[in-house]
Amino acid sequence: MAFVKSPPNIPDYQLEVAFPESEYATRLELVRETMNEKGLDVLLVTYVNNACYLTGYQTPLANWYMCIAVPIEGDLVAHVLDLELMNLYLHGWPRHAPVYSLEWWDEEQAADELSGILKEHGWADKRIGLEMQRDGCSAHFARTLSEQLPQATLIDASEVVLSRRVIKSPAELETMREAARLTDIGIKAALEEVCAGRRDGDAVAAAYSAMSRAGSEYLTIQPLPYAGESQRLAHLGAKRRAMQKGDVFSMEMTGVFNRYSAPIFRSASLGAPSSDVLRLLDTANATLELQFELAKPGVPAQVVAGELKSLAKKMLNGLTQPRELYAYSVGIGFPPDWVEHSMYIHERMERPLQAGMTFHSPHGFRVFDRGIGASFSETWVVTENGGERLTQAPRELVIVD
Repeated sequence: MAFVKSPPNIPDYQLEVAFPESEYATRLELVRETMNEKGLDVLLVTYVNNACYLTGYQTPLANWYMCIAVPIEGDLVAHVLDLELMNLYLHGWPRHAPVYSLEWWDEEQAADELSGILKEHGWADKRIGLEMQRDGCSAHFARTLSEQLPQATLIDASEVVLSRRVIKSPAELETMREAARLTDIGIKAALEEVCAGRRDGDAVAAAYSAMSRAGSEYLTIQPLPYAGESQRLAHLGAKRRAMQKGDVFSMEMTGVFNRYSAPIFRSASLGAPSSDVLRLLDTANATLELQFELAKPGVPAQVVAGELKSLAKKMLNGLTQPRELYAYSVGIGFPPDWVEHSMYIHERMERPLQAGMTFHSPHGFRVFDRGIGASFSETWVVTENGGERLTQAPRELVIVD
């Protein structure tokens, strides 16, 4: 392992720090409160989304190894690949805080090196939290730490940072509003490309170009277009599929601002839509509006989901089955996933909603055996008065003659 004695000299005007130092200090304080509740001495943050939340760190290579060691008090310690050192400091890592690097092609040695770092800092016999259920903490990584640190107590701490990320600060909400603005620009451009003979990739290219020109960053997930019978599929990337007269085209996508996402689903019809398509979209609209009405602080998520499912079942009237999941939390995202994995609105989720929770609600309905479907969705925030939309693009079926 190599201790970084001389951090790269990046002038202040070139730093790309997403939030004020006070914002990160507050986040760290909240995470340490949770660590204290769980009896942790050190938390090893290996999930890049959580590292971004705590320190601002980001990289397009989100699957590369990195670890931020968070002690219950004192300086954070970073362990990153050598090619990512600049990204660490560029996004706000304190120059006085310890950093260790290893060569990017020697990543399989990361856990062995990290064990040595933990010993060096006197943490070899402590209660150490691992993000065992998150990307970044492999079975090999956890096993190696267990073997190298026999006196330590390793604890699954996958929810420690996520439990704090689920409630967005005012600064985060402003960032998500900007991401939503970019999303609205992108979906408008995509829908303007919809016509018979054009390909799904044309709509994707239009969305990407418009958002990039407006200030979006590299995307969390590439836009997901569906047309015609591909509506029966899920998570479908562009692949030179031509749109045809009579198709329903839908796209799910997001813009990104300082790594925050605000996804949206919108649909268009190439010609007059069928009555079944209109019923699917009427159901999506109605369940979204009811969700915004019901989603107030203190209301259990399962209660909201139950009401939405009942309404959907009534409106669909046997055309297809109602959804089980009506929303999932969103916020910071890196490829290949914009889901925050901290909160859901479904019938098994007993947790009550809280002000500041942000969700994406993909209310799409599909008739799989017939290959028809249509979708609307919004990104929104729970407020004292109910759900407030962050995405603002018109929620109406675009009809292309």
